[in-house]
Amino acid sequence: QNQTRLTFNTAEDRRPSCHPDGNRILFESDRTGMNHLYTYDLQSERIEKLPTPEYGEPVFASYSPDGRTIAFSLKISDETSDLILLDMNSKSNPRKNLISNGFRNFYPKWSPDGKVIAFFYRKDTENQIDDIYTINIYTKQIKRITELDKHSFCPSFSQDGKQLAFVNAMEKSRPELFVIDVSGENLKQITDNRDGDTLPCWSTDDKKILFTGYRQGSFQICEITLNQ
Repeated sequence: QNQTRLTFNTAEDRRPSCHPDGNRILFESDRTGMNHLYTYDLQSERIEKLPTPEYGEPVFASYSPDGRTIAFSLKISDETSDLILLDMNSKSNPRKNLISNGFRNFYPKWSPDGKVIAFFYRKDTENQIDDIYTINIYTKQIKRITELDKHSFCPSFSQDGKQLAFVNAMEKSRPELFVIDVSGENLKQITDNRDGDTLPCWSTDDKKILFTGYRQGSFQICEITLNQ
């Protein structure tokens, strides 16, 4: 109910991220023939293209909790992507490379205090398996969170910053949702379905997780209540 369509074109507009003030939406679009980042102002309905990187394709962008910085992956190839920070208040030097190491660094998600970013990459698995990591944006300290025998990806911080929800799967197995402490302890599987579950997002009270589930032949928005 009460759905409002915001964009009207033949391009792919996807992966929206709401600004903390609730007035803007960050999204990706290939409307110029290449993927770029755009913002949509909900009041003026104005669409603005963000500064274009000199190389690569920006994907998986999200606002920091204070709305001043955007984190995104800069995809260079299927095997290589950097993590980039874009300072929205800087005119002279808005872009800063957070990680550039020749590996896949994907899907940056902010901690509630804006100090840490969770992501997934393959540095310690000989480029074979994705694992979840965190990086402190000030100290640049990187911590490995998962060490599983399947891909771990799409991390999401709980609202209290103490846990991460993520997806675990291999190419020929269905994706399931897990929760783990940011220390890397207390791993719990929270879904076990015939069809796949992905893209977890915590509720404001950390009692539920919203996710995308494949049900009855199509993707649906689903919700699961956690056992506390």
